[in-house]
Amino acid sequence: LAMKRPGMLLRYKGAVNAEGKLRAADWEINNEVGYTVNMQTMIADELKHTLDMGYRCPNYSFRIRHMRTDKPESTFVRGPGPAVSSLANLLLMDHLAFEAGMDPIEFKLNNLYKDGDFDILGNKREGDNFQRMWSELLQLADIEARRKEIEEFNKVKELVLPTHFASAAGHDCCVLSDRLRSRAASQVYLTVQGSDGSVTLTHSGAEMGQGLGSTAKLNIDLTLIKLKPTDSHVTPNNDVTGGSSTSEWNCQAAVNAAEQINQRLETLRAANPQDSWPALVGKAVSAGICLAAMGTTRGRKAGRYCSTGVGAVEAEVDVLTGLYEIRRVDITMDVGRSINPGVDIGQIEGAFVMGMGYYLMERTVYDADSGRNLTDSTWEYKVPQAADTPRDFRVHILKQPAAAAMSTKAIGEPPICLAPLCVTAIKRAVEAYREARGKPRRHLTFDMPLTPERVLMLSF
Repeated sequence: LAMKRPGMLLRYKGAVNAEGKLRAADWEINNEVGYTVNMQTMIADELKHTLDMGYRCPNYSFRIRHMRTDKPESTFVRGPGPAVSSLANLLLMDHLAFEAGMDPIEFKLNNLYKDGDFDILGNKREGDNFQRMWSELLQLADIEARRKEIEEFNKVKELVLPTHFASAAGHDCCVLSDRLRSRAASQVYLTVQGSDGSVTLTHSGAEMGQGLGSTAKLNIDLTLIKLKPTDSHVTPNNDVTGGSSTSEWNCQAAVNAAEQINQRLETLRAANPQDSWPALVGKAVSAGICLAAMGTTRGRKAGRYCSTGVGAVEAEVDVLTGLYEIRRVDITMDVGRSINPGVDIGQIEGAFVMGMGYYLMERTVYDADSGRNLTDSTWEYKVPQAADTPRDFRVHILKQPAAAAMSTKAIGEPPICLAPLCVTAIKRAVEAYREARGKPRRHLTFDMPLTPERVLMLSF
C-alpha cells in the first residue's frame, strides 16, 4: 500500500442556544501530509468547504495547518475532504446533543438546512429536500417502532447490545466540481454517418452513460449510438475524470453537440416531416449540411448544486470482545433524475461499505523511528469483505429532478458521508451498556478508526 488518505487531527468547539439551535462552530484542522505536500491543499480546501454537512450554523471559523513528517506521502481517495468533514461534523453534533441533554436524532433534525438558508460558503440553499427525505426515511425504516424493539432487547441482553439509531443528514457540496469547471471544459465530438444514420461520439472522460444525452436530443434509437475511445487529439484541453461529475458534464456536452446538429437539420426536417432518421441525414449529406459538431460544457454555466442524503444505521456490539455487526442500514438519496438507477444504487452501497472500512477497520501503523508503514499488506491492514457488509441494506432513491446537467447529480463519492453513522451507532450501543452497568455518564471520545479493540476499551 503505497499511498492513502492523510492523517488528520481535528479539534472543535461548538455553541448551542436554549432552543437547541447550533449557533457557532470553531475548527482547528491539523493535516499530516507526509514527506511531500502533494495535493493536500486541495483536500483541505474540500474539507473546510463541507464542514457544515446538512446542518445550519450561522457562525463558522476554522484554521488549517499542513504538517510534513517522515511518513509516506498521502493522496486523494474517494471523497477526500468530505469523508473527514462528515465524521467530524457528526461527532460535533453528537457531542453538542449530549451536553445539551437532547436526543441526538431530534437535535440533528432541529438543525437541518431549510430552503433559503445560507451555507458555509455563503450560497443560498434551495431544493435540498432534507425535510422530505428525513420524513420518508422515518417511515420507510420504521424508526420509532424499531427504537422501542431495541430498548426491549437491551433490557434482556446484558453483554450484547444493539444501538438505537444514529440518524443524520449527509451531503457533499460540489465545491470540487465548481473548481474543476472553472479551469477546464468537457467536450464531446459528435458525427453522423449519412449512409446509415449512425452517430459516433468521442468524449473527454471515461464512459459512464454519456451516449444517453445524444439519444434523447436527436430522438433516435440507442442502437445507433457508437462510442469511440477517448482521444485528446479529438477532444483536447479537458479535465480529469473525477469528482463524481465527469458523467454529467460530458452528458451535457453531448446534448450541446446534438442540439447543433438539430439546428442544422431544422429546415430539412420541416420540409420532410415523414422521413426516417437515416433518410433525413442522407438528404442532409446531399445538401452539403455538416453533420459533425463539437459540444462543450464549462461547468460555471451549469449551475451549482448539492448531492444530499439521509441515513439510519443499526449496530450490535459484543462488549466482551469489542466485535460489532452493522445489522441494518437505511439510506435515502437525492440523485436527481437517475441515468441508471442500478448503477446509482451500486455506487451508494459501494461508497458506504468503503466508508465502513475507513471509519471502522483500516488502521495504519508506522514505525516510530523510520516512519515505515508497518501495516503494508492485508495481513495487518483490514478492508471490508463480503461478511462485513450490512446484514440488511436498503437504499431508496428520491424521485426529484435536480438543477444540474441532464437533471442528474453526482453519486460516486457523496454516499461515503453517511458511513460515519456506523461510528455513532456503535457508540450508542456502548453508551447503552455503560448505562445498564451503572457506569458514570460521560461523553465518549476515541481515536479513529473505531476498531474492535477501541470499542472494547470504551466499554469498560
